[in-house]
Amino acid sequence: MQIAGGMAEKVSGKTFHELFDEYIATPLGMKNAKFTAFDGEEGNNIAIADGLLIRMIDYGNFLRMLLNDGAFEGKTILLASTVELML
Repeated sequence: MQIAGGMAEKVSGKTFHELFDEYIATPLGMKNAKFTAFDGEEGNNIAIADGLLIRMIDYGNFLRMLLNDGAFEGKTILLASTVELML
């Protein structure tokens, strides 16, 4: 997960925080979801694989998106084929 996140940062020129917010958190209305650093504090060296702090309402939105084949409130967040691969 760390390597994939680093690759996404390199290719996009954005931080993982920015990518997560732009493509996942904001479209899903996840206002309280954030990744922490390995030491549990906010920072740039985030723990992508196990550092997500999230409230249940935000997690519920993510699950609703998965159950709807990648769609959430009329918006396509992930392709249905991507959701299928994930599951």
